[in-house]
Amino acid sequence: MRPSSPFFAKGAGALVIVVALLLAATAALWGTAQAQSGVVRGRVTDEAGRPVAGAQVGAFYQSFGGGQLLYGGSYNRQAVTGPDGRYSISLQGLPRGEYAASGDLNSISLLPENPTTFASNAVSVRNFTYRIVESTSENEYGNGAILAVANDIGEFTDLAGLELTLRSRETGQVYTKTVRRTGEGYAVTGLPFGSYEVSGRLNGRPVGIKPHSVDDDPFRSSVVLSVRPGDIPRVMRAMIKP
Repeated sequence: MRPSSPFFAKGAGALVIVVALLLAATAALWGTAQAQSGVVRGRVTDEAGRPVAGAQVGAFYQSFGGGQLLYGGSYNRQAVTGPDGRYSISLQGLPRGEYAASGDLNSISLLPENPTTFASNAVSVRNFTYRIVESTSENEYGNGAILAVANDIGEFTDLAGLELTLRSRETGQVYTKTVRRTGEGYAVTGLPFGSYEVSGRLNGRPVGIKPHSVDDDPFRSSVVLSVRPGDIPRVMRAMIKP
């Protein structure tokens, strides 16, 4: 049996008080971290300034681990733009820290007006434009579909200056683009997703073209290539024979 001691009794009481204070402080800190009054809101428009409905915009936690929890779930929250192109995301209940906003529509990444992060307890505005571009400061391939080209096996022709004509099989619109060198080799970027009839000219002369993955297919004057929203990678590939 533990002997009765005023010293022991006082020590035990002090320990209980300390533990209680620690628990209260922890609960207060957790509550502060979770109880946020911040919100991020904004608008998505097209190149002409018209509202874009149905775009998905998210607020993504940046302070630790890119927003992913250790055991599943996330610190991220998303919303969809309404008919007026507007969205609003409450950060209530999310951890304190810095967040970034990004979004997409039909696998096309939205272009941010202000790409900087924002605090979880602030009222922030982040607007976006829905527009396909060939490249951005963060991504040399832009936000649309890509067509990468290469020589036939055993050929070493310099494809710089190769001009490709792509006719959309859905809309009939024609895109004429000159390839540029990228990390994928020579390519054209900034294309809408879809199916295309593709032909090419190098130094003013027509070239043969075929899908890159079909080894025994003959080269033709044109070929049909496709890439759909959500395809990974978002690349069409073709082989060229001058």
